[in-house]
Formats: sequence, C-alpha cells, structure tokens
Amino acid sequence: MSAAAGRWLLVVAATVLATGGAVLAPRVLRRMDSFHVQQVEVTGARYLSAPEAVAASGIGPTSSVFGNFDQWRAARLRHPLVQDVRITRRLPFTIVLQVTETRPLAFAQLPALRPVDARGRLLEIDPAREPLDLPLLAAAPGVVAGAVTDPAALRALAVLGRVAQLEPALFALTSEVTPLAEGVKLIVREPAGAQLLLPDAPAADQLHLLRLALADVQGERPNSAAVGEPRLRRIDARYREQIVVALTPNQSR
Repeated sequence: MSAAAGRWLLVVAATVLATGGAVLAPRVLRRMDSFHVQQVEVTGARYLSAPEAVAASGIGPTSSVFGNFDQWRAARLRHPLVQDVRITRRLPFTIVLQVTETRPLAFAQLPALRPVDARGRLLEIDPAREPLDLPLLAAAPGVVAGAVTDPAALRALAVLGRVAQLEPALFALTSEVTPLAEGVKLIVREPAGAQLLLPDAPAADQLHLLRLALADVQGERPNSAAVGEPRLRRIDARYREQIVVALTPNQSR
C-alpha cells in the first residue's frame, strides 16, 4: 500500500470515529449520574407556573441534561397554555425551558366563564392570580376534550385572533364577539355598544381601514352623548372595497 493511500485510510477512519462519537456521546453521558438534572429554569411563562411547566415536560430528578429534548418538547406542547417551547442545557446540571404561551382571547360561557384561545382550547388560568380583561364569546359552543367544537364559534375566535394580532388597539376596545351567518360582529366599549362587522377572513388592510374609520368617527363626534347628536351605530367592513358607516340619532333626554 502506498503512503498516500495509507494517509487516506487514516483520514476516513478518524472521520468515522468522530462522527460515531458525536452520535454516541449523548447516549453515554445521559447514563452518568453527574449529569442528572438538578435545576430547571423556566422563562417566558406568565399564566403557567414553573412547577406546572416542569411537571408536564416529564423532566425529573433522574433525567439527564443530555436527555431527549424532542420528547420533552412534545410533552410540553400538549399543554393548552403552551404555544411553543425551546429547550437548552447549561452544563453541568441545568435545563432551561423558554416557553411561549398561547394567548387567552375571549371568555366562553360554559356555563361559567372560561378563557379560550384562538383555536378554541380552554385555558386553565386562575382569575384570582391573573385577572383577565377579555371579550365575551356570544355563542353557546359545545366542548369536547377541553376545546370548543362549534364551527361558528371557532370562526369568530379565528377572526378575533387576527384582530388581536394585527390591530391590538381595536382588540382592546372589543367587549363582545358574535358569529353571524356571514362574517363576525364585534361590539366595542367606545363608542358604547357600537357594532363592527367583519368578514370571516379579514385582510390586514381591511382591519386597518376599520380602525381608521372608527377613529375618524370618534374624533368627529367626541360629545355624541349630547341630546340629538348622531352616534355611531355600526361600521360594516365586510366589503372588500369599502367601509360603510351607519349613524343613529341620540334619543337621550
């Protein structure tokens, strides 16, 4: 065998050993007691307590910091309050869970008020610990396995989720959401009782124009409670090319 061929074989052998070592190292290390998890840090959680976050992941005192992250992550994602989670290790014995929580979006009446997210999942949030100011879902949704099943209610929640994501100021004004035969109705706090009508899949520009129309009406009629002063009754944004504003006389005395 030539010297060049010998060197080539040594390089191949070294590469195989390095690759195999990289694959086998975690399997070997996770069996060592010195790498057992002694501390778990949880970041990003507001509604979910740290003990709940750790317990649902399956991480325990006999787990290794070189354990199966994919398995822990999958277990963690099954919790309704968790939208995403990133798991990292800090040697020698710490696991860090970076949690992204799902957003509570509305109250569903079942018959007690329960917070739900945009996908209709019931969220276990203690109102005594975390007061919530959310719109009411004006529907009677059925619930199966901890989630809303009524298609109309889910449609309304999906629209409300887009409003919360794209126009948070408009979401903050919303006190009630109701599914309609065509589209969704929002009732806002200011002007009190005004209705905003949206399509089932509102585009970002439609929501933006709706918010601008509402701001214009509020700016033009700051004293709409005065006798005889027109007040906002409805803004219809279900049409792709226009916004329709309906006013009604104030009949207060």
